[in-house]
Amino acid sequence: MKRLIISITLITLFYSTLCCAQHEYPFNKSLNGNGIRAYWYNVPRDSVTVEILNHIFQFQSLLQIYGKTPADSFQVQADVYAKNGEKVYAGNFEVTKGQNQNSFSALFKDDYFSLECPVEYLAENPDRIKVTIKSPDGEITDEIKCRYQRLFGHVSDYDGNPFEGIVSISPEAFLSGTSIRCDSSGNYDIEVPERTYNTIICFSDSYGISTLEVWAWHIIMDSEQRLDFKVGTGEVYNLNAWPNDGGPNTYFISFRPMILPLTQSYNMKDFLESIPKYPVTINNNEFQAVSEVFDLDTEDVKVWINGKQVQIISLQKYFETGRNTAQPSYIVQVSRDGLSRTGKQTIKLEFETELEQGGEKVRRNSMGYYQLNLNFSGLSYF
Repeated sequence: MKRLIISITLITLFYSTLCCAQHEYPFNKSLNGNGIRAYWYNVPRDSVTVEILNHIFQFQSLLQIYGKTPADSFQVQADVYAKNGEKVYAGNFEVTKGQNQNSFSALFKDDYFSLECPVEYLAENPDRIKVTIKSPDGEITDEIKCRYQRLFGHVSDYDGNPFEGIVSISPEAFLSGTSIRCDSSGNYDIEVPERTYNTIICFSDSYGISTLEVWAWHIIMDSEQRLDFKVGTGEVYNLNAWPNDGGPNTYFISFRPMILPLTQSYNMKDFLESIPKYPVTINNNEFQAVSEVFDLDTEDVKVWINGKQVQIISLQKYFETGRNTAQPSYIVQVSRDGLSRTGKQTIKLEFETELEQGGEKVRRNSMGYYQLNLNFSGLSYF
């Protein structure tokens, strides 16, 4: 596989009785007694190896455990069982804040920890995970039932050709070991633990050369679902959506469009450093804005909600600001007339535009997904 480079720059809840609030972090203590969560991501070891920014990511099965941090040093024991009751895995982890471990990783946020460990692929998904956390203050134990949902779909390019990319599924970040390769027809099929995922992305070794990534954001895996992707020469980045509370019957959808550079003869680092910037003043504060590569009009954007194309009422440009930078982004306001007002909503946004390159027109396009749950009134529930 060719070297892939993913640049940082280029690179709500309506509880279901099945999910048991697996969306929520940190976890509500009253929901299962102590807030422990555990997931087993069952992926064949070394099914795909990807080189990103001179680091090798080996996609393999992972065990992930969350809980409340009982002390600066504590022990986590995990016993994993198959459906027939056989123990298929046993792990014992000595966790100490501030110390790196070779066989597993541990992250701490406020009073909570997340532990992740590579594990061997199982012939079938496990049935339950028993977790015991021991510290000088005592021990707590919980048994977590493993729930899985099927995620599948077809990936193509914008000419309809099958795309043999990699689909990476990440609960909290952008790229994880839970990944699968599309087959020669562009199809992918994987069972993943039931929960909400921060991102699902698809890319290949053509990244940064002839394609970028396609993103799905905040994907709620509370049931089997199909997500078809089209990989193009742009990205729908930082996609988010929310209903208009107390206003017209509309959704607001925000995103930052990104596109492949118009020349392929570049070094990525040099290209990023050479992007022109210009000063812009927002609320009496000055930012360095990325030079506009392109503008979008309403006819360049399409939106579907639960498979139905919806009317775009307005497309408004704004700046996504950081400490000193500003990047052009958009808010789309679309009609909710005739749409369901309960349950999970799947929003798909797509853009396509033409730009000049060497006196010829070139296409820049991409699409993205975002999911959210509505409250009983059909409005926000955070």
